[in-house]
Amino acid sequence: NTPCGHFSWKKFARPGITQDELVEMKEAFDLFDVAGCGVVDIREVQTALQGLGIDSNNSTLHSMLSELSAMDGDTGTRGMNFEQFIDVMAARSAERDSKDDIQKVFRLFDEDHKGYLTVANLEKVCKQLGEQYSAEDMKEMVDRAAVGGGGKVTFDDFYAVLARRVFP
Repeated sequence: NTPCGHFSWKKFARPGITQDELVEMKEAFDLFDVAGCGVVDIREVQTALQGLGIDSNNSTLHSMLSELSAMDGDTGTRGMNFEQFIDVMAARSAERDSKDDIQKVFRLFDEDHKGYLTVANLEKVCKQLGEQYSAEDMKEMVDRAAVGGGGKVTFDDFYAVLARRVFP
């Protein structure tokens, strides 16, 4: 194991991950790298991620771990190196940040704090932004986004629409 005092975080720098986060990831990784060989068992990685507060049922994490398991299955190993561990964590961090940013936008639209958006919310925002849409167009936008119908766009509906546009 490389003591974190000698850990060269710059070698592993990724956009959106701070030096402190890298050091924390390295500490979690090293807990399971008992042999000091730079590889941990994927099942143990799941435990390490739970220790960092990452839900093991997270769909992104689950699919990445499954892909790594499949790749490692070809070579007969079940290990993940620190670089792969960071990639898993970076993807999770990006997903969380994006959802948080979209939540902030939703709250701006939801000025009356009802937990859903209506045509009235959309009209107000469009007016503030100087955008001109017909009442019919705005109703159609809300109807398309509102999965549950009723002219109410929940945060999950809003997130699904924006996530498709931002991350096709």
